[in-house]
This record gives sequence, structure tokens and C-alpha cells, in this order.
Amino acid sequence: MTPSAGRLSRQGTWLLLGTLGLLIAANVPQLGSDPWLFRPGEVDPRGILGPLVRAAGEHWDYGFIRTPGVVAGLGLAVLAALVPRLPPWRAAAGVGAALAVVAALTLPAVLLQTGLRDATAPWFFTNDSTYQIELGGELVLDADTPYGHDYTGSGLERFYSLDGSASETGHRQVALRHFAYFPGTPLTAAVWRLLPRPLDDYRFLVLLATVGLLLAPLLFPGPLEVRIAVGALLAANPLSVRAVWFGTADAPSLLALVLAFGLVLRSRWAAAGVALGAAVALKQFALVALPFLALLALRRG
Repeated sequence: MTPSAGRLSRQGTWLLLGTLGLLIAANVPQLGSDPWLFRPGEVDPRGILGPLVRAAGEHWDYGFIRTPGVVAGLGLAVLAALVPRLPPWRAAAGVGAALAVVAALTLPAVLLQTGLRDATAPWFFTNDSTYQIELGGELVLDADTPYGHDYTGSGLERFYSLDGSASETGHRQVALRHFAYFPGTPLTAAVWRLLPRPLDDYRFLVLLATVGLLLAPLLFPGPLEVRIAVGALLAANPLSVRAVWFGTADAPSLLALVLAFGLVLRSRWAAAGVALGAAVALKQFALVALPFLALLALRRG
């Protein structure tokens, strides 16, 4: 059966379900693995994430993190069994299935990390890069610069001991005297820090950017099911999934970069330039894409 516009072909539905199934199989066994081994002492669940922290036993619980992924896998199996009996999927159904898988793989871990952080101290259950980015955002809000700033005494040095103490080893860390991120990062962190706790954790912005990676390929030409599957691969590959909860803040820049390519293919030159500028402002390595975008733009005339 040939699908109408805005619908997935039967083969395309199988392609999408297979892609999502492979992503679940690749992610679930290692979800939440190799975290920082923090020793916070007392955990005091509070706020909107307090019930979730209590449900996880007030610790980094693999069962809590991985169970939604297993449930998503069972849901995919049910959908696969129903595919022969259902009409061709609409685009919204395909995107919805992919979004459910991305959420199952990313949301539980980032919620538990931020909940545990809120229940202890800001130097626990985070990553030093994320923590420094947030501190840089606070400096911007105070009309100060994160560059050349001495972060000793900010709490960042307490991260490295893993138990919250200000150890000598922590004081020797390069990050205390060097801010290694392009200006877009502290600027976005400054805006994000205006949100109430614990939603001001920068990893929620990373989560939203990761979801954006699922949707960004829809700008590109090509079969609908392939674009949704590519978006799922961008958003739910093991590196992207780990980055959300662990605190590797590459997703916002990557999202801007993917949008830049999609906008060039649509001959939206000004918007593509803005997207590329945002990508570079967030991550200097995005400059590598500039010659490829220029070549693509020349081919598009």
C-alpha cells in the first residue's frame, strides 16, 4: 500500500520500530552506568522531585532508571504485533512513538540525578562541567564575567572530593581558574538559572535540546519514516542518552548545527546563518561544519 502524504509506508513503519527497538536494546543494559560515586551523607528529599527520590530509595537506583526503557520495549513489541492490522501511521504517530522511547531512556535518569542533587548539595549528583557552566551563568546574572574568574570557594572545589569536603586535590583542579566554554554557554545558563529549583539545572536544557534533535531532521527532504528514524538515532544513541543525565552539554550546539543544515537545504539562508552562529557560540568545534555548509549552500545556488 502506498501511503498518502503525511503517513508512513508499511515498510517505513517497520524501519522506525526496528530502529527504536535497537536503541532500547543498546541503551537499557547500560543506562545510568559509571556515575560519579558521590558520598553525600544525609539525603533530604524535598520539592517537586522529592517523591521521586523517595521512590528510588534515596540513591542512584538502576532499577528505577532502566524499568521505563524495558516497558517502552514491551510497548514497541505490542505495536509491532498490531502493525499489520492498522492503517498506515500518520506522522504524529511515528513521532509520538519515537518521543516516548527517547523520554523513557532519558527522563528517569535526569529526574533522579537532579532530584538527588536537590536533596543533598549542588556539588553532588552533577558533573563538574555542568556545575561550572551554571556558576558561569550566575556570574553573568551578577554582571560579572566567567572568564578569568577564580572559582575557589564557589562550591566547585567540593565536587572533586565526592564527599563534599574542600580537599587539597580539589583546589588544584584547572577548572577552578579556567572557564573553557564559548560565551553562548554561560549566556544560556544565565537564562536557565532564572527558573525555580530544581528546574534550573542546566541538564534540563540539555534534555530539551536532545528532544529537539529528534524533531530537527523533519526539516530535511526524504521519506518521512527515515527522517524520524534519523532523529531517533540522534536523540537516543547511547552517547546522547548518557550526556543528558551525566551532564555533557553538547546537545544544544549539536541541535543548532543540525538545524543549520536543514535550513540550508530549504534555502533559508538567514535562519541557517543564525543557527550556525548559535552552534558556534555554544561550542567552538561547530566551526568544523562551516566549510561543509558553505559547499552545500553553493550547490543549492
